[in-house]
Amino acid sequence: MTEQLNSFSSLSPAIQKEKMVRLIQGLQQIHTTPIKASHYITLTEFLPYPPYEEVLQLYGTWKNFLIENGVIKASAKPQKTSISRTPKEKPILIQNKLSIEESLHLCSKKIGPSFTVRQYTELRKKYPSMMSASNITHHHGSWKLALTYHGYLSGEAQSKKNCLKALESAQIDFNTCNLTITQYRKWLKNNVGPSVPMIKLRFGNWKNALSFLTD
Repeated sequence: MTEQLNSFSSLSPAIQKEKMVRLIQGLQQIHTTPIKASHYITLTEFLPYPPYEEVLQLYGTWKNFLIENGVIKASAKPQKTSISRTPKEKPILIQNKLSIEESLHLCSKKIGPSFTVRQYTELRKKYPSMMSASNITHHHGSWKLALTYHGYLSGEAQSKKNCLKALESAQIDFNTCNLTITQYRKWLKNNVGPSVPMIKLRFGNWKNALSFLTD
């Protein structure tokens, strides 16, 4: 992310504007209404987009940015905002949903390239701007097809090799040869790996899974 910001800042204003034109045109293809500044700020937290401050330096205001790039007309009335709204409420982050591609990208950054519907839904509780799993499934026909289309893997595709790799890493971190389910779940809070049910599905039970590490 730092490299992206530095590289963008080092470009000339003319080239910066060329990049911003391509970026806003791409974003507007997946958004039915003019993208709001608050939504763009949210996207920069998850994706390597130029920071909002850089946009203001180039165009003065967000409205000028949209006008100059043909997203809205100069005579268009600004959208109404609630003056009494306090920063803590931030309703705009809930109203502006991420696209399917943006939602899955965020999930892959937090969990990894392979995740289940349940893992996605749990993560969405922390990031409500993500599109719901039901809408993604409805759009693509199935969850597996959705992930395949966007270059990800369903959590069901996690192999025994991945399970054993995670178990081995957890045992090393806890300095034990007899890892418990409780320890592994604690390890998962700060690391990425297959869930306990997934491991039991692959090996039959927890004890069998651990036995493969000692063979």
